[in-house]
Amino acid sequence: MIVRKARPEDLDALAEIEASQPSSAGWTKTQFAAELARENSLLLVCELDGRPAGLLAAWLVGTEAQLFTVTVAPA
Repeated sequence: MIVRKARPEDLDALAEIEASQPSSAGWTKTQFAAELARENSLLLVCELDGRPAGLLAAWLVGTEAQLFTVTVAPA
């Protein structure tokens, strides 16, 4: 398992993971792309077997981070 910063090529997989969870915030590919472009946004991917299997998204404000989603793909 590898945790790394998200890349543009991850966006489809991130939207799929987010949509797979009924309790998620329902972020779309477009919304993840906007977050990826934001300077104060942190978007991390948990990669398993070369494919995104989870994500963490947060906004960085000063020395703090505000977490807004943590989602994992169904097993």
